[in-house]
Amino acid sequence: MKKVSMSATIAAFVSALSILLIGCGGGGTTVPDLDQGLGIAAESLNQFEDSGRTDISEDNAMREFATIYTNNLNAAQPPMHTGPVAVAPQADGSFSVFDDKNSNKELDDGEKELFKVEVDEVNGRLVASAESYVRDRGFSGGGLLMGYLIGSMLGRQRTAGANPSSKRASSRMSAKQRAGSGSHSRGK
Repeated sequence: MKKVSMSATIAAFVSALSILLIGCGGGGTTVPDLDQGLGIAAESLNQFEDSGRTDISEDNAMREFATIYTNNLNAAQPPMHTGPVAVAPQADGSFSVFDDKNSNKELDDGEKELFKVEVDEVNGRLVASAESYVRDRGFSGGGLLMGYLIGSMLGRQRTAGANPSSKRASSRMSAKQRAGSGSHSRGK
């Protein structure tokens, strides 16, 4: 008899918790771990530089780096996202990391950007942003391949008028914020 009432209590608690989470926006979109994304970007930059490839030029550097970054994001443990992601170089010199539902490494209709990575030359940092969250990480790169990549990114930034140096890092997100909970701290 006690086992039945304990099971009923647990079931009622789980139901109430589910209703509460849905009512508070618990089903909202999640913000990826931008610090993890920046860490993987930094590792990918080092891997790109250390590849020793001779076929890299300023024209193809962003595309070739995007391939390395995509592979590293998808191999990340813990996973960056629930499904496959891809990285696309943008006209403004940034990299868009998106939910690549069909794994074709192309941003298609229905696939949304998860976050963006930019280079802030003024402050010597990588900047990742998603929604209203911004995180940064210092970087240093001085090799030939890194020069091609950074040169290409900065040239595109200047052409597009992008200014990543104006972005300030947000404080670390709580688990509730990463879960997109829509808590009272968001003004609800």
